Amino acid sequence: LLRLVADRLRGVVRDGRGGRDGDVVARLGGDEFAVLLAGHEREALLVAERAVAALEAPFDLGGVVVRVSAAVGVAGADGIPLDELVRRADVAMYRSKGAASGVVVHTVALDAPDQHARGTPVDA
Repeated sequence: LLRLVADRLRGVVRDGRGGRDGDVVARLGGDEFAVLLAGHEREALLVAERAVAALEAPFDLGGVVVRVSAAVGVAGADGIPLDELVRRADVAMYRSKGAASGVVVHTVALDAPDQHARGTPVDA
């Protein structure tokens, strides 16, 4: 299943965006994947939306139908270290999981200790 998920994610990035240099799909561990894109936040949102849609279709594992869902965190900023970028995306992703909202964009409010802080949903 993890290989099939990775294939769909690679298809969204490469086939959907022309396979630009610098775009990477990586498995972080367990069932978590990261997609690193060179470009602007709006492009990342489009790829995130396509990834969620691509993973909505069921997987057939030898006659067993499996459905998965995706929680996506988007973060981007020029000039920040990669580990901080991943941390921001991770914070947004966990907010997405908690809210069952699909895609959440990292904002400074997500880093606030106030547990009611919210990310920016894609449709906002």
